[in-house]
Amino acid sequence: MSRSRDGDLKQIMDDPAFEGNRFFRILFMIGVFSLPNYRIIVDLSSRQLYLLDENTVVRGFPIGIGTMLTQTPVGEYEIMNKAPNPGGPFGAFWMGLSRPHYGIHGTDNPASIGHLVSHGCIRMYNEDVLQLAAIVPLHTKVTIRQ
Repeated sequence: MSRSRDGDLKQIMDDPAFEGNRFFRILFMIGVFSLPNYRIIVDLSSRQLYLLDENTVVRGFPIGIGTMLTQTPVGEYEIMNKAPNPGGPFGAFWMGLSRPHYGIHGTDNPASIGHLVSHGCIRMYNEDVLQLAAIVPLHTKVTIRQ
């Protein structure tokens, strides 16, 4: 189990909802229940962001990506920070990537989703980025591919 998942485990085990529910706590500890292992794949050619648990697609979201002159960078990254209501064109939420100045964020222009419109970031509908941000923890792996 990775360090971030250990922290998630501690947070869950310390949750008051587990108090008094020894049976469920034991089932969780022996692996009958497990924490999801989320990762994100951004597919530039289909303009889709996919949320996966291990290798199973949980959800797909339409996205806007970088223009021909300011392309979204292909590579392996991770979510380094999160900020609600960053303001301006970043919409309802910002998730910064390990590549400085790039992130996954909402938009103040929903008509831009599905198009080549950003300066390299990944744009999502505000309701979608809020759902995604609520699910994925910091350090979630993000693969951006053609």
